[in-house]
Amino acid sequence: MTWADDDGSQDDSEPLEPFSGQWIWVGEPKPDNGWVAFRRTFHVANSLRSAKIRVSADSRYVLWLNGTRIGQGPVRSWTQPWYYDEYECASELEVGDNLLLITVVHPGVSTFQSVRSRGGLWAALTMWTNEGHLKEIVTDDLWQGSLDYGWQRNSPRISCQQGYVELLDGRQRLHASWERARPLGKVGIGPWGRLNRRPIPLLAQTRVFPEKVMAQKKASQLALAHAVELRGLLTQGDTSANPVEFAPRWLATQIHLPVQQTVTFYRLNTGLVADSWLNHEPVRWHPVTPLSAVWSAQRVLNAGDYVWLSRIVGPSNRFNWSFGIQEPGVSLRPVSDQGSPWVLGQIPDNLTLERVVDLGWAELKTVGTWLDVPAGKIWTDDGYLQAASARAHMDSPSDVHQMDNLVEPGLSVTVDPVDPVDSVDSGQAVQVVIDFGREVSGYWNFEVSAHSGVIIDLAGIEVQQNGELLFPEALYPAMQYITCEGRQRVESVIRRGCRYLILTIRNHQRPLSITSLHCLEVTYPILAEGSLSTDNAIANKLYTMSALTTRLCMEDTFVDCPAYEQALWVGDLRVEALVAYALFGESRLVRHSLELIGQSLDRGDGFRAVVPTDWDRRMPAWTLLWIITIGEYWNFSGDQAALERFYPWVALVLESFLSHVNTIHLLESRGNNMIDWAPMEVSDHGVVTAINALFVWCLKTGQHLAAAIGRPREAQRWQRERTTLIAAMHRFLWSDEMAAYADEMPHLSRSATFSQQTQTLAYLAGAVPKNRETQVSSWIVDPPRGTVISGTPWMEFFVCEARMKLADGVGQLYEALGRWQTMMGDESTTFWETFADPKSVRPTRSFCHGWSAGPAYFLVRHGLGVRSAIAGGRLVWVDPALDQWRSAQGRVPVPQGEIEVHWRAADDNAAELTVKLPQGVSGILAPRWAQRAEIYQGQGTLLKQGGFGFQGTVCWAISPIAQFGAEVGS
Repeated sequence: MTWADDDGSQDDSEPLEPFSGQWIWVGEPKPDNGWVAFRRTFHVANSLRSAKIRVSADSRYVLWLNGTRIGQGPVRSWTQPWYYDEYECASELEVGDNLLLITVVHPGVSTFQSVRSRGGLWAALTMWTNEGHLKEIVTDDLWQGSLDYGWQRNSPRISCQQGYVELLDGRQRLHASWERARPLGKVGIGPWGRLNRRPIPLLAQTRVFPEKVMAQKKASQLALAHAVELRGLLTQGDTSANPVEFAPRWLATQIHLPVQQTVTFYRLNTGLVADSWLNHEPVRWHPVTPLSAVWSAQRVLNAGDYVWLSRIVGPSNRFNWSFGIQEPGVSLRPVSDQGSPWVLGQIPDNLTLERVVDLGWAELKTVGTWLDVPAGKIWTDDGYLQAASARAHMDSPSDVHQMDNLVEPGLSVTVDPVDPVDSVDSGQAVQVVIDFGREVSGYWNFEVSAHSGVIIDLAGIEVQQNGELLFPEALYPAMQYITCEGRQRVESVIRRGCRYLILTIRNHQRPLSITSLHCLEVTYPILAEGSLSTDNAIANKLYTMSALTTRLCMEDTFVDCPAYEQALWVGDLRVEALVAYALFGESRLVRHSLELIGQSLDRGDGFRAVVPTDWDRRMPAWTLLWIITIGEYWNFSGDQAALERFYPWVALVLESFLSHVNTIHLLESRGNNMIDWAPMEVSDHGVVTAINALFVWCLKTGQHLAAAIGRPREAQRWQRERTTLIAAMHRFLWSDEMAAYADEMPHLSRSATFSQQTQTLAYLAGAVPKNRETQVSSWIVDPPRGTVISGTPWMEFFVCEARMKLADGVGQLYEALGRWQTMMGDESTTFWETFADPKSVRPTRSFCHGWSAGPAYFLVRHGLGVRSAIAGGRLVWVDPALDQWRSAQGRVPVPQGEIEVHWRAADDNAAELTVKLPQGVSGILAPRWAQRAEIYQGQGTLLKQGGFGFQGTVCWAISPIAQFGAEVGS
């Protein structure tokens, strides 16, 4: 075999260094909103036996080989350790010339997915011929990089937790300039250090096409639409993910009207509180519709210039000011000598609001300190505002031909221009709304044939309510593409979650066609999938919605949601992990997520509430839940290596919390002591009962883990500390009058608030003595009127867990899951972040949230009745809810395989039950059923406790069903 010898590659029959090549980059080391394309061409003279490419980048990359998207990554991580991905790619290589193209996105700021570092790319393509020869293409100065490969840097932030909106100009790609990449150094240099192989499998990629096209309309577009990204200006360049307090600021511009006219102003409700004035007169904003995220105001104005002032006093973790004007001819003029249409100023506190508003611009310039908003912080064609405002003012149907073709791969739809003569100035657009049929999470893709300069704005929406698409607040789920001439493929590089996709097409003067519009859904690869099918439609939908919610929140870690944050919240992980065990038998992603949390301790950063990020939020309850999740991971997986890795972290955390136990043996926790989104009485420094209960739970977990790892003295110590803490809770936090635990004890006196949350966690932690369980259980199952009850599906999981434990699951399943059923409307395919808020026209913020998928766990554990009895799942209890369903069949993945449970009611008094266990797993049919079971096939042993022990597949005839609900479970 021969290789081209002019491309700097090597020809050798021996393997090269594991990490040959260098980190490379072009442009600024830490660009703000940096998008960099890298390419490398090379020649292959003959067919290959195998080819593997390893790649890593800071912060994220997307890899194409000869135009085929290979993958994206790397897994989110701290700067050390840093990871690389490996792909088998021989099938994508061609005999002849080949092209590697890698896009690196470096936000230049910290997010809830990454910590700000510096930009870099490393890659190595290793190829083997059929004769065994080896060739390697590595990153070096033979690679080329482009800073102007179509992506625009003047885009707003998607949200305070994510990076920037994707703005892509296809025309610019045709004329991109390329420069030699600059080597930074060999693998091992800072900030990344040595590279580690990806600890989890590559994510699965699936193309999801629309289920239907909902509507296509002509719509009005705004003549002017600006989005001003203010974070860096408001916080003096702070690039962390932390909220930063700032004094009120003033955003100003000058509006010019050539003639007298009625002017309609628009803004998005992005979370910034921005009262506005136009020439001293307040602007009265109103939502366009009750559910709209778009607000409008209208004024009749004479020709001339007007000073616009907006007072920015909103939360410091909000960024964008979005502003539009409907009427053509109205323009913004610079109010400063530098030519920027917007200036941001700070005015001395001794000037009252009324005085500031009364001043003219000439006086304001002298009394305030004003800063020009740089062009890089102004998106002068805010496509998301265009889409949202156009949606609010739909006109007649547009000319979209073969509209239903969008749901078929490879078929095209044709979109005619609104005004063939001059659509650019017509003020009209075409808007098409598609429905994927369910929530999706991934990357938008389509092909378009068009003339140059057509603007296609895409907006992802999770839900519609009363027939109206619900545009989210404080989120920019948007993308904009500007066409070049001809046929072109558009593949987004930013992940988004949505169900509905809105295409707003503007500036097209000739017909265009769109082909193969889809979402490239990228989720964690599920190796085993459980199932549940019963004669009850509610149970089936609860299970299905839980499964989809969980799968969409499994990326390279568990995440809270695919739309708003895409963040690994430490406290959410426990619910997400338990549900993933029940649905998919999945433990590898749990281990990786636990590891990522623990690595924050190695960095000396303490106990963060979100990882990886530099957001400095410490939540003691979340840290304690991490320890509990480690214990439950061990119980499910029996992973001894993970236990050896995690236990030192567990011991470190327990010691740290013990150092904050006061003289009366109660934990005084510091930080954000929030337990739930509910009006509990908890302070940021004090004795919070629920956190003391979680600490009791953790000490028990530590005791079991220490014993399992062979450290009996430490196990005994955690047991002693737990006993002491429980005694102190009884003495100081219990109220005989209320027959419950107070929420906290500030200043050595009990609070006046008693909540369902506190009693629930005290009970689950094993902190409630037997003689008080009846009193505490009444607060859990039937809280007194006026009591603070669980405020989120996350907390409701714990309440349901306690209720199942109190009732042994008998006859309580649907009642316990009742609040989830409020989210099961005809449109719902996933569970929400919160239960519907009766005080808000918006039912919730996020409509797909991992912490809300709890029903699947209870349907498996207390419906099918399968639960592990010892670490590693080698022994399981089988306790099916024969009193709930007349027929059911399901599979439950476990480390050894799948457990199958099936039953059918023969009549009102008898059922036939079959249970199949995988090899290496033993089972016990729980006493509630076993005492009335007659084995007629298979083998079983009647145990002393009354249950039947069994292996393999066994069948029972069980009778009578009607009495089971009254039995006391095991």
